[in-house]
Amino acid sequence: MPQVPLNNSIAIDNADKLLPLQVLEIELSQPLPFIAAFHSEKQQHYTKALCLIKFHTFPLGVVELRLNGDGLPPQTYGPIIWQKLKRSILDHLQADGLPPIDALPEQGVLHPDHPACLKVREQFLAQAPFASIIISTRDRPLELRNCLQALLKLEYLDYEIIIVDNAPTSHATAEMIQASFPNEQKIRYIREDHPGISCARNRGIIEARSEFLAFTDDDVIVDRHWLTQLVSALSQSNDIVCATGFTMPLELDTPAQLWFENASWIATDEEARSRFQPRIIDKKLRYQQIYSGNMCGHGANMAARASFLQQIGGFAMFLGTGTPTMGAEDIAFFLDVTAHNKQLAIDPGAIIYHLHRREMAKLRYQIFGYGVGFTAYLVHIFLRYPKLFLALFTTVPLAILKRLFVKTAPKVTHNTFLDRQQDHDYPQELIRIQMKGYLYGPFLYGKSWWMTRKLRREMNALWKQGIAQKRVTHQKS
Repeated sequence: MPQVPLNNSIAIDNADKLLPLQVLEIELSQPLPFIAAFHSEKQQHYTKALCLIKFHTFPLGVVELRLNGDGLPPQTYGPIIWQKLKRSILDHLQADGLPPIDALPEQGVLHPDHPACLKVREQFLAQAPFASIIISTRDRPLELRNCLQALLKLEYLDYEIIIVDNAPTSHATAEMIQASFPNEQKIRYIREDHPGISCARNRGIIEARSEFLAFTDDDVIVDRHWLTQLVSALSQSNDIVCATGFTMPLELDTPAQLWFENASWIATDEEARSRFQPRIIDKKLRYQQIYSGNMCGHGANMAARASFLQQIGGFAMFLGTGTPTMGAEDIAFFLDVTAHNKQLAIDPGAIIYHLHRREMAKLRYQIFGYGVGFTAYLVHIFLRYPKLFLALFTTVPLAILKRLFVKTAPKVTHNTFLDRQQDHDYPQELIRIQMKGYLYGPFLYGKSWWMTRKLRREMNALWKQGIAQKRVTHQKS
């Protein structure tokens, strides 16, 4: 594995220009809260807040607010939310058959009737199918415990949680589960000694008892309606074989977390609004996916049909975290969906909060991995789908050249959820590290493919053996 260059001056040069943001939710159907500038649990003072705005538990958008003094009262920030999200609020009211409003009241948008959107969700939950949640983890028992605590609070009646302990270096994860969740029947623990997130997920697929499989990671906290939204999105049509949701940061307290978030969002105002509207991706957008797979979501927040995963042989075992390619197994799967003339549903109501890496060293490694994964992904899809090779010379070139050679912050010309005034401070070293990853990607893809040749045969045999057994039909009690 190539060495990722480390330069400790990154965290020093611009750290004083990156102010932490408080991450929180605001529900418009309830009285608007006072936003305190001081977080007592973290003992942290904030000057800004990144707010996920929800209406009847469904997300409408993200608004950044500046906190003055001790905090921000609703009469101050309410008009700001109304100005930025007026259209989305009115559209939601109209869809629910509720009368329009001309301002956002401090007491919230209250109605005596049960809104239509919640009635639809309740109707689905009344007959929702049994579902399986698969989590791949490795040596992060504390993060996993927080993840499991959120999963056990899901508003979904019938589901199982399969924890795949992937090539662990100790028994810490198994011991944590035994100590923290000794009598929890929903949780099943499985150890998979072959390294790589794709191997772990494939093992989870074989072990799962449901046709509807949801995937998340151990550094994620899920919203209580996460599973409902993913499974209902999959249930819309037999042609929909994958569903993804919307991801928020769990915290933005360190320069590494803020820079990662800066490098994660690309959106004009209209594109940002569209992120909060359910939509379908099919083969018409296939070429866009070749160079922008993250437009579909990512593997920490997705669901899929077990039958389709069986059909394509699961996730590519030479892609993903834990292999030399370091990633891209999820976007390769998204391309598999459209290449097989199936559809992917994006439901922003399936919300997760992701814990970004707090340390600069881990961010450097992650950014390098994104570079490796992207070009490894390109090699993979053109070997897997030779007919798409022409797109490399027709649709993709400008996007790839921009990724490789534009020496500016990734979002310098775009409006995003974060204040863009600090884009010019985005570390050039992080850009160089990602470019280095692009160069290594094709070679590490070859290395990973060769290293997993025997493993692929073993896993394919295990896959066939596991799937050949009749899937247990789970009867609701």
